[in-house]
Amino acid sequence: MGNLERMRKIALGYVVSLFLMAIIYPLTFVGLLLLRSALKDASRTLLKNTTRALVAFLASLPLWVAKLFLGISSYHRVFGINPLTVSPQVYNGVLTAFLILQLVLLYFIYLTLRELAEFFEEPYLRTSGLLLMLAVPMHIISINLYLAATYTAITLLAFSFIRVRRKKPTFLTAEE
Repeated sequence: MGNLERMRKIALGYVVSLFLMAIIYPLTFVGLLLLRSALKDASRTLLKNTTRALVAFLASLPLWVAKLFLGISSYHRVFGINPLTVSPQVYNGVLTAFLILQLVLLYFIYLTLRELAEFFEEPYLRTSGLLLMLAVPMHIISINLYLAATYTAITLLAFSFIRVRRKKPTFLTAEE
C-alpha cells in the first residue's frame, strides 16, 4: 500500500470516527476500527492509543444506552422511548460519567494526533485534537456549541491531512 493511500485511510478513519461520534454515537465503532486497521503498521504507541480509545468507547456504550432511556439523548424520540423518571443525581451522574468516558476516548485520539503532528510536522493535527477535547464540556452548555466545535475540529483535521498529503510524506513504521 502506498503512502498516499495509507494517509487517505488514516484520514478517513479519523473523520468517520469523529463525525459518527457527534451524530450516531454507537457507529463510532466502525470509524475506530477503520482507524485501527489503517494504523496497524504504524508505531506501537499509535496502535496502543487507538486500542485504548476503542476500549473507552466500548465502556461508554452502556452509558449511551442509559442516556437514551433517561431522555438525555434526543434519540429517545426517534426510537419512541418514553424517558424514565429518575432523581437528578442519577440523571447528572449518567451524563457526567458518559462525558468523562467520551473525554478519555478523545484524549487517546488526541495522543495519536499529537504523535502524527510531530511526525508529519503538521501542528493543526494537534490543534484539532485539542479542540475535540474542548468540545466535550461544551456539551453541557449547549448542544449547538458542542456540534460547532466538533465540526470545526473535523474540518481542521481534514485540512491538516490535505496539507500532509501535499508534502508527500513517508509513513512511520513500527520501529519500537
